[in-house]
Amino acid sequence: MQQWYKNTIEFIEQFKVLPLSQSNEALGIYEVNSGGISSKVVDIRVLFAAALKATVGIILCHNHPSGTTVSPVADRQITSRVIQAGKLLDIQVMDHLIITPNPYHSFTDNGEMQ
Repeated sequence: MQQWYKNTIEFIEQFKVLPLSQSNEALGIYEVNSGGISSKVVDIRVLFAAALKATVGIILCHNHPSGTTVSPVADRQITSRVIQAGKLLDIQVMDHLIITPNPYHSFTDNGEMQ
């Protein structure tokens, strides 16, 4: 939550990736894309450009300006595509978080990491 600006979290959608060390510690946070009010484009090549630096796992993270934590079909599709790409590169996708000003949604906690 600290990586989002309070003035924009409910205004524009941003997609970020957290590269993880071998002990699953966050090595930082990398903004993959900043989109519009209700959508964003996630270029998997850009996402993995950050992940390939020195990581064995990643956590995907984006916000929903609407405040809803429901994972729409498009979010589940991009998660699935990133998981498949990660398998080819031997980088595990540990979770995908949807951030809002209050609650959040974890794909892992909700059995959606497929």
